[in-house]
Amino acid sequence: RLTAPRHRPVAPAAGPGDGRPAALGSWRSGGVRLPMEAQVNGFQGAPQVRELVGSAVREAGGGDRFRTKGQAAAYTLQEAVSTEWLIAALPLLTSAGAELPPVHATGVEGQDLRASLHARLRDGRVLGVGDKMTFETVGQSHLDAPRPTQTDGLSSADHGRSARGLAGAGLLNADEFRLNQLMGNAGGAGGAADTAVNASGSMPLHKPKSASVLVQFTLDVRVVATVTNRVRSGRTGTAVRELTLPRPVVIRMPEPVVRRMLAAQQDRLQDPDDHLGLRKKAAPQE
Repeated sequence: RLTAPRHRPVAPAAGPGDGRPAALGSWRSGGVRLPMEAQVNGFQGAPQVRELVGSAVREAGGGDRFRTKGQAAAYTLQEAVSTEWLIAALPLLTSAGAELPPVHATGVEGQDLRASLHARLRDGRVLGVGDKMTFETVGQSHLDAPRPTQTDGLSSADHGRSARGLAGAGLLNADEFRLNQLMGNAGGAGGAADTAVNASGSMPLHKPKSASVLVQFTLDVRVVATVTNRVRSGRTGTAVRELTLPRPVVIRMPEPVVRRMLAAQQDRLQDPDDHLGLRKKAAPQE
C-alpha cells in the first residue's frame, strides 16, 4: 500500500551557511517529530545515505582515503552509517540530528573529518491499523523531559554531562546511543526522578499496550561535513548535501498517539482512507 515519496522543491544546500545549527533546526522543524513509542518498521536506503555522506565529504575537500576501499578512514565512515544504526537513530535524527564518529585520514598532511546527519519526515500517511502490541519506553521525570540515558549505577551528575548538546547539531557520542537514550539535557543535570533511578541502578519502563498503526513518511536526509587539514589548519572545507530517499520509511506507533498527531498536525500527517474512522465519527448522524 506504499506510495512513492513526493519530491518537494527545496533551496540548494551547497554552502557552509546551511550547516549552521539554527538553519538545521529550522530545516528539521519542517517535519514530523516522532513520539517516544515510535518504532521504525525496517529501513531501506542506507546505501543512498552512505553515498550522500561520501559526496559531502568529497565536496568538503576530503581525500581519497575517505573513499578508497581498504582504507581505515573509508571503512570507519561506511560502518558509521549502517542500516541498524539508522533504524535506531531515526527518532534522534529527526529531533536533534547526530554527530558521526570523528574520522582521521593519514597521509603526507592528513585530514580530520567531522560530519553530522539530520533527517526530516514529511507527507505522513496512515497505512492501516494492526494487532494490539506492547510499546516499551523508558520512564521520564516529567512529560516534557528528554529521553533518559541509563546504564546501571550511572550518577545523575554523569547523566547531565553525558549529553553534551551541540546547539541543534546532535549528540557528540551518537554512535553509542540506543533508541530510548537522552535526546538532550537542557539544564545540564538530571531531574529528581533521574537521580533516584540512577541511585538504585535501574530505570522504570513504561509498557503500554495498544493497537499498532503503520504510517509511511517521505524521508529527507541532510549531511554536514567539515574536513580540516592537520598540517595547514587554516585549510578547512565545509559542505552540505541533501537527499530525498526514493523509498518511504514506515513507522509503527500506538493508535492513541497517531490520533493525537492527526488532530495536531493535519498538514503533515493524513489518513486519506480513514483507517482510524475519524471522518466517520465526525460525520453527522442521520
